[in-house]
Amino acid sequence: MRVSRDSIVSGSVSVAMFLGFTGYSAALMLVSNTIGLSASRFVTIPLRLVIVGGLALAFATRPKLTLRKGLLFFWLFSALYLLRILVESFGLNPHFHRTPFEFFLYFTSFVLLPLSFLSLSDFHRRQYEAIFLTVVVGSVAFSLLTLVFYGQYLGEVARLSQVVTRNDNYISPLALSYGAALTMGVGISYLLANTVSRRRKLAVYAALLLSLGPFFLGASRGSIFSLGLPFVFQILLSRRFGRKVTQIGALLVFAALLYLATFWLGTNVFDRVLEISEAVDAGATSAVRVVIWQHTWDQFLASPIFGNSLESEYAGFHPHNVLLEVLISTGILGFTMFVLFLIQVSTAAFRIATRSPQYFWIVVIFLQALISNMFSGAIYGATWMALGAGLVLSLQTPQSPRRSRITAAHTAPAIAK
Repeated sequence: MRVSRDSIVSGSVSVAMFLGFTGYSAALMLVSNTIGLSASRFVTIPLRLVIVGGLALAFATRPKLTLRKGLLFFWLFSALYLLRILVESFGLNPHFHRTPFEFFLYFTSFVLLPLSFLSLSDFHRRQYEAIFLTVVVGSVAFSLLTLVFYGQYLGEVARLSQVVTRNDNYISPLALSYGAALTMGVGISYLLANTVSRRRKLAVYAALLLSLGPFFLGASRGSIFSLGLPFVFQILLSRRFGRKVTQIGALLVFAALLYLATFWLGTNVFDRVLEISEAVDAGATSAVRVVIWQHTWDQFLASPIFGNSLESEYAGFHPHNVLLEVLISTGILGFTMFVLFLIQVSTAAFRIATRSPQYFWIVVIFLQALISNMFSGAIYGATWMALGAGLVLSLQTPQSPRRSRITAAHTAPAIAK
């Protein structure tokens, strides 16, 4: 039986997207809680290889190559970042928490290659639908496993890290919270902008309900911002007044339900957001990032042109802010290329939001990942940001007249009618 190109692309990119987002955390959660934490270390690299391999296969079967300016700017930034890694390999800063080779391996396999393959790939409407469903399925698996292994702590602790650490199981409050926020953001934006079948609507509602568990167990401040801000943009960019009213009403109802759920689930995620200033003034460990950011900025000022390190000298780790990390590792030169990359992706995202709102869920992925990287994570591990940016650029890449993404996204009937 002959396998069509569309089937190959749909299958390979679906597997990559499942593992690229919450499916990856779900797999590690399952392994660490059944076999053991040590075993999870042996599955991370194979999982990453599957992600890169799936995206590479989708790229290899494209009908033609179209280079987007946003990707070109990211390549220029990457050249400077890789140069920094090469310089550090000579042992100028021997106290990194990772070796220069690990920085190289993580950046190329987690960020550079996924972003490049995805941006240069060729998808049509049905394949974007498959990507959405894959993200939903991964989110359901992620939420169900969270409830199976950690559901007994709901209502008992304000945050899972109070009773479980990564020394016990491969689980992080940030992974829980941001994974749930991704589910909520993608699911709600999809429902607000598409006419879908009852069965699919029920599936999305189920994913949203299940995501409450990991969201409250994670109790991350950053996830609140990453969840809310994309919808502010969606409402502002919506052209129809009636749609604005509907979106505002739906989001207010969802926010109220989310807040009421805190009384049942016993979490302090909203209290942590409201108490940021008090935590900073008191010098609490939960607000130590602000101190790291201040010292990292001073580090950049000491070497503003080319940067001077892959890490924050004060923290001995990444500074938990992607822009500051870019500044200290590549200086103003690399920062300029990185900002130009963000501008190009944001411009493409604006076009999606205004011309093809049914695909705004793709923009949500990028915006949530970018916002989360302003509070946590490192540039060499920013897989979600790479995948989100790649999806935005792929949707804006022109094709042949018979299958133009812009035309299909703008004129095709709503998804899954």
